[in-house]
Amino acid sequence: MRRYPRWVLLAIGLIAIGALSGWGAPRARHRLHLARGGQLYQSAWQAIDEQHVLACERAPVTDEDLRAQLSAARQELEKGLAYDPQDAHAHLLIGRIQCLLGEPQQALEALQFYVQQRPENPMGYLELGFARLAACAQEATTAAQETRLCSDAQIIQEAQADWQEFHLRSKDFFPQARYTFEKKDYSSTLINYQRALMFRAPGLGKFPFPDIYRWAIAAVLSRSAFPTFILETLPSVKLTNSKTIPAAQFRWLRTIPEAQIDISTPVVKKKIGDAKYGILYHGGRVGVFLRAQQSGWYLLKFKALNTAPPPVIARVELDTRPVIEAELARGDQSQQTFTGRAYLTEGIHLLSVNYLNDQMVNGVDRNLFFLFVRLERAAE
Repeated sequence: MRRYPRWVLLAIGLIAIGALSGWGAPRARHRLHLARGGQLYQSAWQAIDEQHVLACERAPVTDEDLRAQLSAARQELEKGLAYDPQDAHAHLLIGRIQCLLGEPQQALEALQFYVQQRPENPMGYLELGFARLAACAQEATTAAQETRLCSDAQIIQEAQADWQEFHLRSKDFFPQARYTFEKKDYSSTLINYQRALMFRAPGLGKFPFPDIYRWAIAAVLSRSAFPTFILETLPSVKLTNSKTIPAAQFRWLRTIPEAQIDISTPVVKKKIGDAKYGILYHGGRVGVFLRAQQSGWYLLKFKALNTAPPPVIARVELDTRPVIEAELARGDQSQQTFTGRAYLTEGIHLLSVNYLNDQMVNGVDRNLFFLFVRLERAAE
């Protein structure tokens, strides 16, 4: 075998190392940028919201520090794509970041690329469907932008087609709607119920009644447009000049699992003498929906029973704003009337009785017994 001088072997080795490094350096830089971008994104996402699974289903981020972090993540991912434009995961992350930055139209291209490269992964279809709706709402009217809802039938069908790849159903939106409702994020509650409705045409179909109530409460408290089809299903009281609303018409506005009470469960009723009382064995709100026919000032009367152990403290509210503070301090089974005054605009309102101090006192359970709430239009 021919023997080569040592310097020749050394030169060949250096050439080989150079060739390998020239081939490997771009791959190393690609992975480095993607790793940095992924870490920045994940850190920002954990700080944004632990409940949401998808980036494109939620509202854009407003915190300036988080937006800067997301922008930095996007820059790193784009640098990585410069070395490997076909990296599907980088496109997915960029699409999510663009949604979080309020750029759903730009996110569409990245997410569409991802589902083409990874058609077996349902996450891409889910994100793409939400991005379509967000982009649609962003280009619509100011009202649509505020509610983040899309009314374009074709785009809705495209989003449905994306979601159906994941076998998404109407009821899959209910847990998120209930979660945001409990967090008092009513705009997100409305969005999730609207999304669920896309799979229930026409009308509400098999929507659970407690969820119809949550939807209505969220619409009232966020001062959003009240869907007409909810009015067709929702129990409500028409208010013209005056109306007495007996306790029997009030329903719970909170969930109490241990008592098998959900939102919309009617209050317990009991007849004592000639009067039929609504009884609140638990603290919290019960209420009814009012349909005020005209705007104006109204006088309110709240009639309840002085039960032991006193005092029993309750509050009458309109759209959760206090109107009457009632302290039943006698404990002698006598009836007592409390009064207040409030301004109502024409439209839907929520009238509630809020029981504030439920507790056991010396082994005796304190409860609220009330007869009615009456509203009378006041003289101008």
